[in-house]
Amino acid sequence: MVQTIDINTLEKQKEWKIYDKSGNYNLIEVLPGKIRIRDSDCHYKICVKEGWISQAGKILVCLPHKLIINIEGKNNIVDSAIR
Repeated sequence: MVQTIDINTLEKQKEWKIYDKSGNYNLIEVLPGKIRIRDSDCHYKICVKEGWISQAGKILVCLPHKLIINIEGKNNIVDSAIR
């Protein structure tokens, strides 16, 4: 499933749970200009510990649940480049 949200035009907080085929979940929270995985029933909760992302090019991943959240946009910031 793919869902697209424009975080720059969002006016209020939104949250929802996403379930995988096994019934495991990730709780996604979105505020104007940023998004995070607020809770998850995965073992280590690395995706939750990553916190908020708000810049184009940033991603959140929950590998056990095969969930990827990425921010797309025109202003990708590159920390380093390989030439």
